[in-house]
Amino acid sequence: MMYPMATQYDVLVSIVNYRTARRTLDCVQSIIDHTSSALRLYIVITDNNSGEEDSAILEAWQKEHVKIAHIVLHQENSGFAGGHAIGIGHALQAGIIAEYVWILNSDTLLMNDCASILCEYLRAHTEIGLASPQLYNDDGTPHQTAEYYPTLAYKIAGRGMMRLLALVRGSILPPLSDEYDVPISVQVVSGAAMFVRMTAYHATGGLDTRYFLYCEEEDIALAMRRHGYKVVVVPQAKIIHSGSASTEVRSITIRKEYYRSLLKLYAKWFPAWKVYVLRRFLVMKIVRKHRVDSSAHVLADFVATIDV
Repeated sequence: MMYPMATQYDVLVSIVNYRTARRTLDCVQSIIDHTSSALRLYIVITDNNSGEEDSAILEAWQKEHVKIAHIVLHQENSGFAGGHAIGIGHALQAGIIAEYVWILNSDTLLMNDCASILCEYLRAHTEIGLASPQLYNDDGTPHQTAEYYPTLAYKIAGRGMMRLLALVRGSILPPLSDEYDVPISVQVVSGAAMFVRMTAYHATGGLDTRYFLYCEEEDIALAMRRHGYKVVVVPQAKIIHSGSASTEVRSITIRKEYYRSLLKLYAKWFPAWKVYVLRRFLVMKIVRKHRVDSSAHVLADFVATIDV
């Protein structure tokens, strides 16, 4: 498959597919249906080794949309960050030049012209490096789009302690709400639809591929802060995130991946003593659930010994 000749685009959309080709294409169709023709937009879909059926579906679709999209068939599952890094890297190496990169989940559907709304807002506010539309569940109910940094106080004592410590330090934390009415500066936004200024993407190093499935959004938000960029929710842009409405029962493998990612995040951004304290706290928290969780001791042993 060939990319078009190097062209300046407004937005490069990156989507990672893993065994959900038809849902991925539903997402892409919602982008096509809702995005203004005045916006120059290019789409790259990275398939994380889903298998022949997904590959065939994606390749057949791409043949009819060669001017606006490219499919990257990766030969292994590189996870969320790895998949996006591969797709974005392919596009950049091929000469695709874009003002913004939209890191978008395959289980999202646009409700309006999000890309144009986000472009317009970030062009008017050059201090912003990362933005998110307002997220909604499948049933139309709003879903929490923002979060706080995963500080030790938050992980151990919750939001109340976070707010109290902020007040002691002379600051006020941005409120966390299921739905915002006006654009608001926040600490972390959901990884489902991260709209990133390309210069900020390069300055921060983009997504850290050491994370497989969790903590990518916390990591890039912390990187944005370090480089002086703001993170915002722009609620005029609206998107459905199907995954946000589900309460998935997580396997022990997935739970291990979460704790591995969290400790990697701490090892990268926080002092060693905080990594130690968090690890001890997590082990105790997991062990306390042994009466209702048969895998508690196995998981606790994993957290206690994992190398980050």
